[in-house]
Amino acid sequence: MSASPYGRPKTESWKEGTDCCFWDGVTCDLQTGLVTGLDLSSSMLHGTLHSNNSLFSLHHLRKLDLSSNNFSTSHISSRFGQLSNLTHLNLSLSNFEGQVPSEISHLSKLVSLDLSRNLYLSPEPISFYKSVQNLTMLRELALDSVNMSLVALNSLTN
Repeated sequence: MSASPYGRPKTESWKEGTDCCFWDGVTCDLQTGLVTGLDLSSSMLHGTLHSNNSLFSLHHLRKLDLSSNNFSTSHISSRFGQLSNLTHLNLSLSNFEGQVPSEISHLSKLVSLDLSRNLYLSPEPISFYKSVQNLTMLRELALDSVNMSLVALNSLTN
């Protein structure tokens, strides 16, 4: 991920050797010091979000917001499924494309999932059904401007 020339890059405040809990967009548990929230919305990130990104090692994350960035040519990584403590995941308006990985179903604590306004995201019926079937805590699901023409409405019930 790298910064684009538009917007405000929150990652500019991220300096090696400093406490990440004071970085812009980072929330930490006050007792453990572990990163529990990451808000990189509108942070001018662009390019491919690779599966080896250090983001996927933040296993204590509860809230992740990558909305309003430009990850064109990126698919939603199956590695998101390893962030099993997530309760809120916002990937809206970030130009993800392709399928929603079935590993999203591993996010059983998820309360809110926003995939909206990813115009090139095209969920395939069976894999999308597998993705949402285990999300029994889910209360908010945003899919506006996502091509859902192949997905049966009853696949969204659980």
